[in-house]
Amino acid sequence: MKLKKPNPISHLLTFKKELWIRDYSTRMQRWLGGEKSAPIRIDAEVHRRCNCNCLHCARRRAKHDLSEESKEIEVDDIKWYKVAHESGKLGVKAWNIAGIGEPMIKSKFVIKLMRIIKQEHMFGELTSNGTLWSINDIKEVVRIGWDSIGISIDAPNAKIHNHIRRYNAFDKAVQTVKLLSKYREKYQVETPCITINMVLNALNYHTLPEMVEFVYNLRADALFVEPMIVYTSLGEKIKLNTMQTQELPKIIKKSQKLADKLGVELFISCLVGDDEVKEFDKNLIEKTGNIKQEIHKGTQRKLRDSTWNLIDQILNIPCYYPWFYLIITADGSVAHCGECTEKSENIKNKSLKEIWYGNHMESLRRNYLNKKLPEYCNNCRPNVIGDLNLVRKSIREYGSLDAVQKKLVTVFKENLDLLDHLYYIKQGIKPPLKKRNILNRIRTYWI
Repeated sequence: MKLKKPNPISHLLTFKKELWIRDYSTRMQRWLGGEKSAPIRIDAEVHRRCNCNCLHCARRRAKHDLSEESKEIEVDDIKWYKVAHESGKLGVKAWNIAGIGEPMIKSKFVIKLMRIIKQEHMFGELTSNGTLWSINDIKEVVRIGWDSIGISIDAPNAKIHNHIRRYNAFDKAVQTVKLLSKYREKYQVETPCITINMVLNALNYHTLPEMVEFVYNLRADALFVEPMIVYTSLGEKIKLNTMQTQELPKIIKKSQKLADKLGVELFISCLVGDDEVKEFDKNLIEKTGNIKQEIHKGTQRKLRDSTWNLIDQILNIPCYYPWFYLIITADGSVAHCGECTEKSENIKNKSLKEIWYGNHMESLRRNYLNKKLPEYCNNCRPNVIGDLNLVRKSIREYGSLDAVQKKLVTVFKENLDLLDHLYYIKQGIKPPLKKRNILNRIRTYWI
């Protein structure tokens, strides 16, 4: 086990790990057995207004001004507050405030919504371009115990970032990150976790090692790197070409080494594998915008003894999102993922409970059980495909009593070994030969 310097991102990782073990691993078995439960997470696009004009943004597909349209279609603020309260009572575990706009354009409303989410004891995440935060906003989100904030910064310098964002965003975003870190330390709390989000493209891929150092110097906790999804011909122009894609594994390796040294958590969604060992998958970059085939890869399993048990059947479902999540868009439309174009349900005329357990969602789930993925799945994001693989991993590791028992025994043995070695260190006693490797790792870490 590799020991790392403590990082506030562990708050986020611990919450998600508990979800993998307690919920993701058995939800499908329980649901298909008749035991249905609330969405795990609400993804909320509270409006579509934005002050940036990013080269890679899905907004560029629109034939009209989304910011102006948003003012006409937005759900009433009071309704959002009611939905937040309802979701807490329903049993939702987390909220993610993101979407195609910049949440803090309506900062007063968003801060109040965040307060309600925490009052309902749900985990809270928010993604922002970082340009519109006041000091009072920052103090408030730290005081209420908000869990995680992602600030979008696409390069370690203003020239590239501002060019990508088509806005003088760099200095303001940097200042927001610094203030979040400052007041987190001032109030002596570990939250919110601060993640820098980077959209990887031809203009910035070479700066990835510099970005790791940049994140460290900002005193942020993590860097999340997502390959750009191509929405328009303009996006196609800044997509990584074949030569740049071939360069990327070497750049990633250098960045990972630096991140380990500096204690920065680095998440790159074009790396696939389990928690410990990940490998570069060029398909998640080259096939962006046409990626449905990659989703189906996770279901290509062979029959065992010519019959499938329930676990086998669940592992061969291409996507679990209709059983896990609800996305609420600015106009109140509800779907199971952000790419979904079939939005016949709306919170303006139905409750969350009616929508989640209603006929539309049930019909969608039946299609997914039969491996019928809609066309919009081609725009799926690499991090979603990674999440689906992790769900399958959690099902295999925690979805049966036998798997859990083996895991518990392993943890029990490792805990005893650790206690033994700590005793040897404290007493100055020479440990048995077979245990010295672990002791040496502990000494190296603490020294």
